[in-house]
Amino acid sequence: MPRLQLQALIPGDLEEVWEHVTACSATGRVNRRALREKYGRLVAQDGDCYTFREEGREEGENGLTWRYTFDRPNRRLMEAQDSQWSDRWDYFQTVSGGTLWTIIWEPKGGGLRTYAQWLGFQWRTKGRIYREAIRPVLSHFHAARLAC
Repeated sequence: MPRLQLQALIPGDLEEVWEHVTACSATGRVNRRALREKYGRLVAQDGDCYTFREEGREEGENGLTWRYTFDRPNRRLMEAQDSQWSDRWDYFQTVSGGTLWTIIWEPKGGGLRTYAQWLGFQWRTKGRIYREAIRPVLSHFHAARLAC
């Protein structure tokens, strides 16, 4: 099965990058308001596993339910519940120059549908995700470095 993956070197400490990306503290403190703003309405919690219902993006549209598992500060798993959406892993690793952030999606389908997703990801989606998810994090940490 093809992997859908993006990586970025973020010029910040592991714990800072973790908190900025996930809205979760690296120490285990939970700010429910920050989590609600980032993920949606909290439906259930079991230790470091949280289930959120995101708001629909269009009027009248139902949002997806996601289960988030936080392995602070190194990994976040996002599992789409009752959906064909791909599950997503975020890995954070300290490297020379900052934190390596790796995002991996695992398609739930199989066969031709999975390869069509892979092609769409390579041609369209990868650039959009980079612009919408990774670039704002890079900008935040570059601005923080310049301010020091």
